Amino acid sequence: MMDRNFDYFKYILPAEPVQTYIKNAIATLTDIKSSFPQFYKHFICPSEVLTLSGVRAFDTFYELGKEADRKDIDGIKELLKSHDVMLVEDIYEIANHRNEDNLYSLVNTSALLDIPKHYTHLPPPGWTPPNLKAMDKDADFYLWWFIWQFAIAGNRDPEPPLSDWFKKDHMAFHDITFGILLGYPGEAICSALYETEQDYDEGRVLQANISNAALFEGARPIYNYLRDVADNPHIKNHEKLWSNILKGVYETLEPDAIVR
Repeated sequence: MMDRNFDYFKYILPAEPVQTYIKNAIATLTDIKSSFPQFYKHFICPSEVLTLSGVRAFDTFYELGKEADRKDIDGIKELLKSHDVMLVEDIYEIANHRNEDNLYSLVNTSALLDIPKHYTHLPPPGWTPPNLKAMDKDADFYLWWFIWQFAIAGNRDPEPPLSDWFKKDHMAFHDITFGILLGYPGEAICSALYETEQDYDEGRVLQANISNAALFEGARPIYNYLRDVADNPHIKNHEKLWSNILKGVYETLEPDAIVR
């Protein structure tokens, strides 16, 4: 078995008081409910709440549905922009792509630019932040993400443990960047890159304990990690932070739904 380095990213937990993240999410959701009540349900699920709070940079796999028209979408985009959040439509004009269900992702721009504060060792060639002012089209975000992944994948002499991860999975560069954008603890990202079928078969893969992560429809903000890091303070405190954010938001906005 290869030696496992779980501290590759030199991860640092987001340091704002939990109430700051709770207030951010409540302010945004309150505005959405006031201005676009028919779409409120699309933004209240746990993964969206965490992204709106600013504790992580990215969320994806959502849709506004066929009933959303251009005026609605543009209005929601402007509202979210006032809260430092981009609604990125899954539209790729160069491929004549049609987005009939109005699929979208969310990007919290403040959290995005803060990534190097939390993942203080990023894979070579390091971190090149996106030029947000140059993002004329929604697809530009995905282009920037692709360039970031390609830069990591293009390293001809990767340092360990990158070299081990790349040998194990040629798509490791995607898993690295996706985990970072989703705000997962650095130790959990490393863990996922090491996980094997044998780890699963022998019960060494655990699921993060995030309270209220299964409320409403949508992607659940739950990650896995190996038993080796189950007691890691970054992971334990990360679980607590995300749980407290969700609890605080739902106690205010959706008290009947929350799991005590």
